[in-house]
Amino acid sequence: MSNLRILAVEPFFGGSHKVFLEGLTDHSSHEFVALTESAHHWKWRFVSSGFHFAAKVKELASDVDLLFCSNVLDLFSLVALLPELKDLPKITYFHENQASYPVQPGKKRDMHYVIQDLKTIYASDLVLFNSQWNQSSLWQSSKELVSKLPDQGKSIAALLEGKTAQRVLPLGIELARLAQANQSKPSHKVPVILWNHRWEFDKNPELLYRVLKKMQSKKIAFKLIVCGEHRRYFPPVFDRIKDEFASELCSWGMLERDKYEAALQKADICLSTSDHEFFGISVCEAIASGCFPLLPAKLSYPELLPGNMLEQCLYASEDELVQKLEAKLLEFPFAVDQGLQKKVLKFDWRVQAPVYDKIFEDLVRKNTLEKEA
Repeated sequence: MSNLRILAVEPFFGGSHKVFLEGLTDHSSHEFVALTESAHHWKWRFVSSGFHFAAKVKELASDVDLLFCSNVLDLFSLVALLPELKDLPKITYFHENQASYPVQPGKKRDMHYVIQDLKTIYASDLVLFNSQWNQSSLWQSSKELVSKLPDQGKSIAALLEGKTAQRVLPLGIELARLAQANQSKPSHKVPVILWNHRWEFDKNPELLYRVLKKMQSKKIAFKLIVCGEHRRYFPPVFDRIKDEFASELCSWGMLERDKYEAALQKADICLSTSDHEFFGISVCEAIASGCFPLLPAKLSYPELLPGNMLEQCLYASEDELVQKLEAKLLEFPFAVDQGLQKKVLKFDWRVQAPVYDKIFEDLVRKNTLEKEA
């Protein structure tokens, strides 16, 4: 099949959404036309993006072979506004879902967002999930939430039938360069712990603080890198970490890409304390850079590891994390099983881009045959 022309719509062009779409357009063999908006006011993006992009999509729709969007786009409204989209193949990529996304303490889940996710699936021809956890948690949580609705609300149960084609397709990530740099990883005497996540409540920084305090109280030597995207206001526990581990810190805060990659190469153990993760880009980057991972035994994390490493790398409780982190720090210097790096390198764009391209081609071909029949 000749090169396709793909219209990509991303209402929240920031963070992992931005990195993913840029990587896809860079590595795909097909041509992309992108419509994007900045990564601000996600709730408004979520509910109004169908209307916001309608005029531009209408202008471009007749000149493209496929519409590709993230689930932040209100695809259901967009299709309702533009009948000409009926015959255009539509793929939605779910980076996350609103049915199982953690709710901030003191707040309730907004069912409007859950229903919109389901309507977006209904309006798609194919839905791609970045992990099995993302897919299964959406359907399980959605069914539980819909079952609690009043009688009239239960009429949306038809959205749960899941008739739209769907599959799990991991993100593509730029990992090859990190793995290459790992071959000349600098040596040092004290093990370096890396925590490289968003500075928000759902990443459970309180657990990070408690675990580090226990290592400190045991007088176990370590250095610390705490980095990640954050806004002006973040959980106050980060200030305590910065003050109380000042002598251990060798890097702190948001880093430019080159400095971030350099920090990855300095680290020995990557630690996640998250209560929310639909994929785990930062963990994959750390593993590709030669880090040993200690991760929650839940969410998408087990999918990132080879089966024979699950027992070593996953923890089910705070006590288990303390035990495993202490043992690993005292074991330093240690050799990291090459199977860990080999597993995450399957997510490199050089491997993933051809898979995405084939999915695009197969859907367009299928749509063409159905129109000709």
